[in-house]
Amino acid sequence: MATILVVDNNRTVLATITRQLEFLEYNVLVATDEQEALAVYLRERPIDLVVIDVVLSDDVSGHKLADSLLERDPAQKVLMMSGYPPEVQAKYRTNLRSYPMVQKPLRINEVKRLIRDLIEG
Repeated sequence: MATILVVDNNRTVLATITRQLEFLEYNVLVATDEQEALAVYLRERPIDLVVIDVVLSDDVSGHKLADSLLERDPAQKVLMMSGYPPEVQAKYRTNLRSYPMVQKPLRINEVKRLIRDLIEG
């Protein structure tokens, strides 16, 4: 069973995504901010996929967290998610690196396909 770490500052969204991924039979770990995500990541590795909200707070970008994880492990798979339109998402990009993206609200069939493609390559 693949392990997925989901990072979102909204606990309601986090609970919904967790239920969806558990329904798809993934082992799900959760974090609500960058520090908690890094702690879980370092403690629970290997993690097959990290799903990160683009906007973790007004001043913390999910892209920053993703970049930090890839500095630790360049092979780490990351999927970004956002409920904001692309022009708002662009404000939170930290570099030119792009990550696969899914729009909230998540559609279970789309998420299932994306995760399978990312994990199984």
